[in-house]
Amino acid sequence: MKPGRSKRLSAIIAVHGLSGSWRTTWSAGASDDPAIWLRDRLPAVLARINVRPRIRAFGYDSSYVFTSSTSDLESCAEDLLTRIRIARQTEEEKQAPIVFVAHSLGGLIVKLAINLAHTDNEYHQDVLERTTGCLFLAVPFHGADAASWAELASQIVSSLSLGMAGNPELPNALKRNSKKWTKISSDFVQRGKNMTFRSAYETEKMGRSTIVDEASVRNNVPNERVFPVPGSNHRNICQFSDNENERFGPIGLAMVEVVQAALDG
Repeated sequence: MKPGRSKRLSAIIAVHGLSGSWRTTWSAGASDDPAIWLRDRLPAVLARINVRPRIRAFGYDSSYVFTSSTSDLESCAEDLLTRIRIARQTEEEKQAPIVFVAHSLGGLIVKLAINLAHTDNEYHQDVLERTTGCLFLAVPFHGADAASWAELASQIVSSLSLGMAGNPELPNALKRNSKKWTKISSDFVQRGKNMTFRSAYETEKMGRSTIVDEASVRNNVPNERVFPVPGSNHRNICQFSDNENERFGPIGLAMVEVVQAALDG
């Protein structure tokens, strides 16, 4: 990097999954002073390629979105698009490439948001033109099999049992919505063909098996690389303490690759 060269801005938008939030999904360590890698580690990683990230977390009530109809999921995706527009007010922000980071079922919201942006492409032209890639962390695809979607989603609920798993309506909702979830992922294959993707899968079991394995995360889109995160299960694949360099290494590299693709594009 040449001395005095200004850093380029990149918008990083984090979307949590079931039972998640900004503090619980992306943080590790003591609850009173958690290590949040998006805030504490990512800026230094991207500084190596002369990028200054503007990191924002999209919060929503997953207990409502994933237990209700897919129309509620659509409303959540629309809200995500709206909040992106609100956040991009200055000329610098409008020119900044957008990269999504999503965990688990939060990836469905990202995929649906991109699908909806294509449907209303005139209004969401900025998002379509500037969204350059995604880092998916244990985000299931299963675009060809609705039955697999329902089964996998139920496993995710069990693995993330933080209160929502006790909701008796949740398993039925997952099964009821699985066909529409299949369509979201199938449509995304076409919508995301010009983006760069990195899809991470877990390597450690929760209970008797891994929840989202290598086969489950493949989106079957161009410019995708699928990789493992050693020592990670479905819950902690998005959580890294300050000294977990071995686990964090593949995540940091994936973020550099996705953001670098935006700079080179």
